[in-house]
Amino acid sequence: MSSGLFVDYKRGEVDELRRLLRDPNVQKDAKQRRNVMERVIGYMTLGIDMAPLFTEMIMASATKEPLVKKMAYLYISKYASEQQELALLAINTLQKDCQTAHHWILI
Repeated sequence: MSSGLFVDYKRGEVDELRRLLRDPNVQKDAKQRRNVMERVIGYMTLGIDMAPLFTEMIMASATKEPLVKKMAYLYISKYASEQQELALLAINTLQKDCQTAHHWILI
């Protein structure tokens, strides 16, 4: 059963995903944010370059939602070597997560 997520990649999709990740309404709605993150990870697993969204994905990692945080860290681990200077922005969030009771999210 296919949801169409992995088939319907369109030109300009990265720009659309960036717009959605920055949209305050999407940031407030956990379900919408999770859906956008799933699209990013889905395209990433297909080999479509999602590196231009690095800054937005780092900002998305600063959440209390475990699933969104795991997806953001999966993304960061994939693209950190290509975006080394920007990856430094994630260190503070990673350190905070290591100190919480939910440090298992990093695994």
